[in-house]
Amino acid sequence: MNNSETSVPHLHLHPPLVFSLSQLAELFSFTWTFGLFLCKFVYYVQNATAIASVLNLTVMSLERCYAIVKPMQAKSVCTVSKAYRVVVAVWVASVALASPTLYIQVHMEVGLVEKVFWCVRDDYSPLAWRAHEIYFLFVSKNHMQC
Repeated sequence: MNNSETSVPHLHLHPPLVFSLSQLAELFSFTWTFGLFLCKFVYYVQNATAIASVLNLTVMSLERCYAIVKPMQAKSVCTVSKAYRVVVAVWVASVALASPTLYIQVHMEVGLVEKVFWCVRDDYSPLAWRAHEIYFLFVSKNHMQC
């Protein structure tokens, strides 16, 4: 096998690499190019998974505490089917608790010379923004106390 044969398979790898590098550069640009749906959805999923992580760790700690304090009862109380139900309940609660993010996150048009968009929290509604911050402070504080 000569040099020309070995370099031919690698030629098809370079255009996707260049294309993905240009997309990566676009992520760090001045504007949000992904539209209103992803503006709200990305931050919503981010908050929902953060809340789910905290709740899952809290539930695991409570289960371990119960197993240490009452080891004989824990075998019959802490079952796999109940664990599945608790995981589903944690995700349902996380989805519900993260829902205010859908309201507060906005796809805002900015720029005088060039029309660009930002994906930010709604600063033009100070009451909603403060309520959102207090809500998440309350949610995270109650999770830590469990």
